[in-house]
Amino acid sequence: MKILVTGATGFVGNQIIKQLLENYNHQIVATAIEDEIFVKNNFSWFSNVRYIAQNLDEKDDNYFDFFEHPDLIIHLSWAGLPNYKELFHIEKNLMTNYFFIKNLVENGLKNVVCIGTCFEYGLQNGCLLNQVLYTV
Repeated sequence: MKILVTGATGFVGNQIIKQLLENYNHQIVATAIEDEIFVKNNFSWFSNVRYIAQNLDEKDDNYFDFFEHPDLIIHLSWAGLPNYKELFHIEKNLMTNYFFIKNLVENGLKNVVCIGTCFEYGLQNGCLLNQVLYTV
């Protein structure tokens, strides 16, 4: 299975890629804003994945083709953190991520997993139990 991991250089993305490589036989396409040199020098998994630097604000006609036809996306990308209370998240970033995922699905992507670390739940402390906000 080919898995696209967005936000690959973030804390969660880094850990997910390590686990996917250690425990499964999947082809990983990793993406983040950081250029290839930064990622190559700072992430142990770099030589075991296909890395494509991409800013989601830069429009592409067909992200499904651009990211080489993944079977699944694990979407972790979310710009502007940790400034959680900025209107940027609702006014710009939410739409950027919506159109990115919509573009992938409309062009052939079948499986989407979106994971976040806090913004979608509000500013919370401690463990979140049984929090399902939206399912398709």
